Amino acid sequence: MSKKKDYADYISDIAEYAEKAIRFLNEVSFHDFAKNEEKTLATIRSL
Repeated sequence: MSKKKDYADYISDIAEYAEKAIRFLNEVSFHDFAKNEEKTLATIRSL
């Protein structure tokens, strides 16, 4: 049985996925981001 998550776990998850979203967008212009459905969906899902 897995342990119950507390608020710190949720905050940690939010921070981890925010960092991933930043990496997805590293060196990508808004124009390229808007045209790339895969990158757009991955970023939105991470947030």
